[in-house]
Parts: sequence; structure tokens; C-alpha cells
Amino acid sequence: DAITSGAEDEKRRLVVVAGGNVLEADHGDYPATNTTDGIHDPGQSWNALTVGACTSKDEVDPEEAPGASVLAPVGGLSPYSCTSGSWATDWPLKPDVVFEGGNRVRQPDGATESLRSLDLLTVHHQFVSRPFDTFWGTSAATALASRMSARIAAQYPDYWPETIRALMVHSADWTPSMLRMFNASKR
Repeated sequence: DAITSGAEDEKRRLVVVAGGNVLEADHGDYPATNTTDGIHDPGQSWNALTVGACTSKDEVDPEEAPGASVLAPVGGLSPYSCTSGSWATDWPLKPDVVFEGGNRVRQPDGATESLRSLDLLTVHHQFVSRPFDTFWGTSAATALASRMSARIAAQYPDYWPETIRALMVHSADWTPSMLRMFNASKR
């Protein structure tokens, strides 16, 4: 929070952080574990823009995963994304925003797994020998949120970092799937 506000050096910054991912072993209890596995440090920061993951990825190739079905519905919170659902009500509601973070499948035997087709495409770190790779979860979502914040900052270079954060947070909205999943109308 001190780094974001510039309290120590008078330089304001927009800090964009991943909210953290639900442990892989807990994906079978989706979406309950999304609310019980709390945002990871430093995502609890009041001033940082904490990013969670949602998903619109719902197509499973039957040859890749016969009989499997996606865990999260279109517009739902990604199985990877942690929340502040178990925190005391005097703490901020986190994540502040969500971006695409991919999905997982449930196999007929109940096990869950990731599929490359439900992940996001990125550049591989050894791009000469392997141009592309996939990634997922709140790290992927944070990359997308960072891109959005950079585009806003480039378009409006005189805006304070707090203004860019506020524009992003206050333009975000719950999807119908999220409202159904978490009964957010009662918050």
C-alpha cells in the first residue's frame, strides 16, 4: 500500500497483482473453494488493483477429453480464482476486477484437470525453438488487466494511477453467471 500510494517517495504507482490461485487439489470442490481459499499476499492490499479470473472458455474437444465437462460456466468465476469471500466484512471485496483466466474440466471419474484448449495462448520463453505456450489462472488474467491499464495510461497520460484503477474497478460488473453462483445481490 505504501508503494502504491507513494507514501515513502511521493511517486504514485498503479500496482496490478494477481489474486492467487486455488490449490489444484481443491478444484474438485468448485466453486466452494473459490470463496474459502482467500486472496494471496499481496492481493489483500487496499490500494493495489487485485485481479481474479473469470472464463468464457467452455468448449471441450471430445477427442482430447472424452466424457469431460467444463467446471465453470461461461461468464463464471474461473476455477483457478481465489476471492475474499471468507474475510471479515470490514475488509475490501477482492478481487477488484476479473479477466479471462481459463477453465478446467471434470472427468467422468470426478477428477479435474486442465486442458490446453481451455488455457490462454502466450509467447513461450524460448520463442525461437517453441513460439507459443499456454498459461492460465490469475497470472494470465493479470497480464490482460495490466494491458488494459497500460492502454488507458497511454491514452490519458495525465491521469493519476488512482484514476486508472478507479476507471477499471468502477467499469467492472458481475456477470449473470457470477450473480447466480455467489448470490451477489445479497452483498
